[in-house]
Amino acid sequence: AAVDADRVLRLSVSSSSASVLVAEVVRDGPASLVCAAESKMMDLLSLIYARFDQLCVHHSVEKVTSLGETYTCAVGLDAETSQDAALALLQMALQMRRVVGEIGGKKGNPYVSVRIGIHAGDMVGGVVDLQA
Repeated sequence: AAVDADRVLRLSVSSSSASVLVAEVVRDGPASLVCAAESKMMDLLSLIYARFDQLCVHHSVEKVTSLGETYTCAVGLDAETSQDAALALLQMALQMRRVVGEIGGKKGNPYVSVRIGIHAGDMVGGVVDLQA
């Protein structure tokens, strides 16, 4: 079915000074252990993301989303980002690695590690959806 262009809602935001961090919690270890740990993964992610949320508050970083094994946060989305804000994001990344090591290293938890990427500079983000 054709989509009526007048009913499409567009929302976009651009920034030349934002910094975004994307962290992906990665399952490690032998395949048999990874499969056996599947039932515990959601509980583990809940613990990890709760700690990440605390880090966001501590560093004045805005959580954007957590979806599956990926957690996204940013600074400077609504204002100019200072070097201190970008530095806070870097410090948060180091603390996120420590959190994952602590929680994932406890006996009985699945083997996990974290991959973290940071982008600083020009970016555009948005939502395209049908209006209700």
